[in-house]
Amino acid sequence: MLEAQEPAENVLPESSLDIDIAFDSRVCYALSYNKRPPVRKITLRNVDGRMRGRATVTITSEWTASNRPPLREIEKVVDLREAGHTVELEFRDSRLDDIAMAYLDERAPADVIVTVTDEQGNTVSKRTELVIAARNQWKSDLFELTAAFVQSQHPEVKKIVNEASDLLKQRGQSGSIAGDQTGPEGKIQLAKAIFDAMSTRVKSYITTPPSIDFRTDGQQV
Repeated sequence: MLEAQEPAENVLPESSLDIDIAFDSRVCYALSYNKRPPVRKITLRNVDGRMRGRATVTITSEWTASNRPPLREIEKVVDLREAGHTVELEFRDSRLDDIAMAYLDERAPADVIVTVTDEQGNTVSKRTELVIAARNQWKSDLFELTAAFVQSQHPEVKKIVNEASDLLKQRGQSGSIAGDQTGPEGKIQLAKAIFDAMSTRVKSYITTPPSIDFRTDGQQV
């Protein structure tokens, strides 16, 4: 009995298949924790028609920070048609790897590799680089999403909220953490109390390492 054999891999030049990757060039763990994918979408354009039929699109990653890849491997299947055909694939379920991020204490570059293999064994790959911030580092250009940095079940959150409540009482206000149930002035006073409670945890700042540009990445505290 003859066994079915896998088609031999034939690596084609990148010019055979245009691979466009929609991704964040600088990512941090907090965004992935809050379900924002590092790779959002991949667009394929069949340039010369050499790749065709059912194809597998795989996202892998590499870096020198650890032996464990920074992104979880993920793949999807697509049908490639004639030359000039374009197809888009959503990758909203792509994520950074929690275990790989656990001990990352300084930002590191990583390569994201997109590999497309059709049913004839033809393969085209494309690499692109992104920068991954340390697990406890926030992107300074995402100020409007700062709240996403907070992990709601972190034990420090409850401590800070309790201290903010005590500060409100000391200032002659209700100690209730009412949030949106208060008026504009109440929100301001609550935000100030939370800020003051958090400020007691910052005793000093850390000299910025040479690898980090504080003008774009902020200061470490």
